[in-house]
Amino acid sequence: MSDPSTPGGPTGPTGAAPSTGEAEGGSEGGDDLKKERDVFIQQFFRKGAQFTDELLRENQRLRREFGEIEAENSSLRSALASNEAIRDLLQKIGLLEQEKAHLLSKSARMRQMTDEFNSRYSEVESELANLASLHVATSQLHTARTVRRALRNLKELLGQLLGAGSFAVYLTTSDRAHLVAVAHDGDLPEPLRRLSIEDSHIGGVFLRGEIEFDPDADPSRGNPERPSVVVPLHLEIPAEPGSDAASVRQPLGAIVIFSTLEQKAEIWPADVELFKLLGSHAAPAIVHALLFERSRGSLLSQGTLAGELLSAAGGEI
Repeated sequence: MSDPSTPGGPTGPTGAAPSTGEAEGGSEGGDDLKKERDVFIQQFFRKGAQFTDELLRENQRLRREFGEIEAENSSLRSALASNEAIRDLLQKIGLLEQEKAHLLSKSARMRQMTDEFNSRYSEVESELANLASLHVATSQLHTARTVRRALRNLKELLGQLLGAGSFAVYLTTSDRAHLVAVAHDGDLPEPLRRLSIEDSHIGGVFLRGEIEFDPDADPSRGNPERPSVVVPLHLEIPAEPGSDAASVRQPLGAIVIFSTLEQKAEIWPADVELFKLLGSHAAPAIVHALLFERSRGSLLSQGTLAGELLSAAGGEI
């Protein structure tokens, strides 16, 4: 047997076998460690699960936000596309407005040209009508072969072409002191049948030899005291050879329109032209009719007429 006092012997502290109490204490420490490990693992997995749940929720939230951003982005793209379409439409509208303005301007010019053409056409048509009236008046005046017929034609012209309602045709006396009415239409008072040239307004117009009328007055409202129109009648007689003047104007009478018909309330430029024509052609037509009446006998003799015409023409060339 060894010595119990020897160090490291069976009875020493290092070599002694563990007691029962120490074994139980070691077993309990292992259980605690296992429990702590299990608790740690459980807490770790629980935290991991919680973190995973948080990550999943965050992921879902980010997905939702991403979806919203995608939707907003799509909306913005649509709005941008819509804005571009609107911009294109506005540009097209602007171009159409410019084209519309151009067409309206062109239409206005065409309308103005049409109006000018219509106006000019109306003027030409009116001028042609005036020329036709002048031609008819001249023909009617110079086709008369008697003084009575010439006066009758003159009365018809005054009524039909000039719309005269009340009028008179005057011729001067041989002493040129009075104007005597030789034809009239409408009521002619007795004092107006014979007028003194020096003491009457109509006689004064006759002496001046100028047509008188008021362009602003209503000719249908004229009266014997203030006639609407006075047209002196004159005859242009060729002057003697060697005279300075080409012709001599000899006044023969006057046409006095006291008033026109109710529907003729204005003197037109065509009427003035007719006044001038009557003033210069009525007297020669009356004189020609008088000369034709006087020469009727010689005109019936063909030989006498032919000889006189040949002599007046200057004879054979």
